[in-house]
Amino acid sequence: MLTTLRRRNFALLWAGGFVSLTGNWTLFIALPIYVYNLTGSTLVTGSMFMARFLPSFLVSSVAGVYVDRWDRRRTLVTTNAILAVIITPLLVVRSGSTLWLVYFVAFAESTVSLFLGAEGALLPRLVPHDELVTANSLYAVSQNVARLVGPAIAGVLMATLGLAGITTIDVASYVVAGAMAAAVQVPPSQGETVAGSHVAPVPSALTRVWVEWRAGLQVVRRDELLSRLFVIWGLAALAEGAFEVLVVPWIHVSLHGGAKDFGWLMSAQAIGGIVGGLSIGWAGRHLRPPQMIAGSMLAVGIADIAIWNTPHLLFDLVVIAVLGLPAIGFTVGTTTLMQRNVVDAFRGRVGGALGTTWSASILLAMAAASLLGGAVSVVAVLNASGVLALITGFAALRLREHRRDDPPTPEAETIRVEHDHEEMSDRAEMSSRLDLKVDRRKRLTVALPAASKAICVNAGEKCSLTPSE
Repeated sequence: MLTTLRRRNFALLWAGGFVSLTGNWTLFIALPIYVYNLTGSTLVTGSMFMARFLPSFLVSSVAGVYVDRWDRRRTLVTTNAILAVIITPLLVVRSGSTLWLVYFVAFAESTVSLFLGAEGALLPRLVPHDELVTANSLYAVSQNVARLVGPAIAGVLMATLGLAGITTIDVASYVVAGAMAAAVQVPPSQGETVAGSHVAPVPSALTRVWVEWRAGLQVVRRDELLSRLFVIWGLAALAEGAFEVLVVPWIHVSLHGGAKDFGWLMSAQAIGGIVGGLSIGWAGRHLRPPQMIAGSMLAVGIADIAIWNTPHLLFDLVVIAVLGLPAIGFTVGTTTLMQRNVVDAFRGRVGGALGTTWSASILLAMAAASLLGGAVSVVAVLNASGVLALITGFAALRLREHRRDDPPTPEAETIRVEHDHEEMSDRAEMSSRLDLKVDRRKRLTVALPAASKAICVNAGEKCSLTPSE
């Protein structure tokens, strides 16, 4: 773990992300407190959460197109700068008449933050292949530390400096994160032959975005490992969505507790996440992502069912803290598996599609749990989410990571993307690294490796693409 932290470029990216995350958690906690104190309305407060949540569902996948298209270091620097500017309107919020600015900032900040996905897409360029588990574990540690520290800071600062003071601190955190990203030196890509990174000229920018977005989805669809990973990711999100909606009613019904007990449980979860991240990071070189994913979800399912059916606060605190290890194991395992098995030029799009899948599944689970929680017992719905976690774990047992020594595929499949337009100029300007051609029907033909094999698994391995005939 220390070896990974000693890598200058990774350390800069990781530290900047941690600073920004801490600022985000501080503002994330402060905003609903401020809105509720100002309005006294749970509907208005809940609407603010929706304003923050919707962009991930609506825009995440498209944002991945630009993460792949743009220079990722510059994307991080620019995104942090824009975020620092976007939240400044909160400085003038004083009464209900300016409350609309809170909604604007919540939606805009959440939308622009999606381009910070460049950080995860850039990570495999900064650390060796066998340190990815450790690197992702360190990110999980920073997220849980920020989750633990941010709310505590928010409570103190809200009482002393108010919303304006917290906003100023969050602005500073974005500036620091951007400066650290600017100092990162990204090594050049090592011999990757990239399918889809160069696209023939098309009539409009929107058409090009559509082409590149579809290309990313087809990479997932044609690769068995990635397709299964998306299904597992979606199932896990369904289980998580029920927890998000019903944990507070469960505390009230089963523990006969309130906000204090909820705070204790969330703190125990964050502490468990920190310990889990450190443990996985320490043993990272010896862990295989598919086994991590399967074992983690099986453990989560067992622990969830134990918690929901044992309403004793001390027991639940211990179990939810221990649950931090498999929870982090699942996140680190899925992230690492995606990074290892997706070519660099597609990581932004695949990561964005994962984000959309997670958000859509969470939204569906929240709606279902909200309806079922009133129709049947809260414990019954939560038990069902635990069973779903077990099913996810058993499904993950079928994951098989592409072998690192797989030879380049001798055959290739052709992905055809239709373009209905009048003319395609400059057809001769085709990439020297990819055979593109346009037939008489004006179809763009892109040669990609067969789906059964890894698509440029490692940054250090040259990918071989067979030209279409």
